[in-house]
Amino acid sequence: MAVSFVTLFIFFWFYFCIIVYMGVRFVCFCLILQIMYSYCYITYSFVSLRILIVMYVPFWVFCFIVLFCILFVYQCVLYYCHQVSTQLQLQNISYQVKSYAGNS
Repeated sequence: MAVSFVTLFIFFWFYFCIIVYMGVRFVCFCLILQIMYSYCYITYSFVSLRILIVMYVPFWVFCFIVLFCILFVYQCVLYYCHQVSTQLQLQNISYQVKSYAGNS
């Protein structure tokens, strides 16, 4: 049984087209997977960013408020100590002036 060249050509052409079709489908499938992965990664990154914003922004605002309160209390204590020390120095100077005035 002799097989003609046309029959062999059609047979191999058919299998070549199937292989090319499967290759194209595989490439498209890989591209779709890549797009899905990119979409999931972008979505995950966005969700992670939102979680970071939701968690860390209030934390840093709280830290800033606490730091401000601590520094404000520290400033008030320093101001009070300065007033007391100034008052004591003035009283000490007045005592020294009175003691010198009393000696002469």
